[in-house]
Amino acid sequence: MDIEVPRNGNYFKGWTLEDDAGSPIDITGWTLRLQVRAVAGAGGAAIASALISGRDDAQGFFNVRLRGADFAAVPGAMEIVKLAYDFIAFDADNIVIVETRGQIHLIPGVTI
Repeated sequence: MDIEVPRNGNYFKGWTLEDDAGSPIDITGWTLRLQVRAVAGAGGAAIASALISGRDDAQGFFNVRLRGADFAAVPGAMEIVKLAYDFIAFDADNIVIVETRGQIHLIPGVTI
């Protein structure tokens, strides 16, 4: 799943984790992490990490926010820059689940 982040704004969406039947997954006790790097598999510190808020664990719901300002050091301010991310959940038993991954499309701002 690709995500578009404006340099002069934010990506902010509510996400819900569902099972194969479309029912919400209870994420009580889970740790959620979404990190962005220049390329998939790159080591070192992440360029940016999402802020996870507004959790309703029983309903598998949470908000994901990536701030455009967190990408200020990424070159190409006047270009569309592609980066990589993954969203990982550590369940209550500390099993690592890669829920989704994809590209970040970092886009230049127009309105300030």
